[in-house]
Amino acid sequence: MTGQAAPCCSSTKYVRWDTINYGWNSSELQLAFCDAALQVSVGAVGRTIGNLILVTHSMGNLIAAAAVANNVCRFPDDNNPTTAALSWVALGGPMLGSKTANFAMDQCKSDAKGMVRDQLDAWDLCPIPEAIASLVHERSVDANAALKKNFAAARAVYAKYVTHAACGASFDGLESTNKIIYQALQWFGEHNRTTGNDGVVDFESCAAGLDVSLFRSNYTSRFYKAGVNHGDLTWKGTDDKSDVARQPKKWFQCLL
Repeated sequence: MTGQAAPCCSSTKYVRWDTINYGWNSSELQLAFCDAALQVSVGAVGRTIGNLILVTHSMGNLIAAAAVANNVCRFPDDNNPTTAALSWVALGGPMLGSKTANFAMDQCKSDAKGMVRDQLDAWDLCPIPEAIASLVHERSVDANAALKKNFAAARAVYAKYVTHAACGASFDGLESTNKIIYQALQWFGEHNRTTGNDGVVDFESCAAGLDVSLFRSNYTSRFYKAGVNHGDLTWKGTDDKSDVARQPKKWFQCLL
């Protein structure tokens, strides 16, 4: 994302952490999130975050939600989207986990051979790193009781404080060089094609905890069910100006 994608913001700050070797339930990542949010927000008091437009993508949604659930920091009590000091824009959040993580775990813990396992080994993703292990789907046998409890606590925060959300519902997405990656990932992960998926996260996982009836396939909606993939939700692609369901940049520029 560039400043051009956020014309209403007086300034923008970007933070990025090691989200390979640390899972979203890591206390280190949660503390890092809170320290960063407290530093850049206006009017923070103690460990309560001040005025801020918070934009989180993918696992970042879980890190932020878990940090608040664990009282590492707090969001302002007012969560009315028109008056709140905090506007939380959630993008592609795997709030139930991702079946892609289960697929990767199965590949790594078995004697699997072939192109996929070779690629995982080449990327040093076998043995499975903490981040992927923390993202196994909550309803799968790979998710233990502690992880399920953490997911539920994070979703409760997500449900209370998210003011705007975009969830991808098309693994094909916009035209880009990364398109084939998400097409392959949705196939390997056996994602839900009925309600849609972004190649990594099922729509039902992204919308979990939110009112699904509020989602519209139109960039004018606060809750956007977009015909884009997981990568498109980082605004690196070019909007399809002929289709209101495929304009994630326009959605973000118009929502606040």
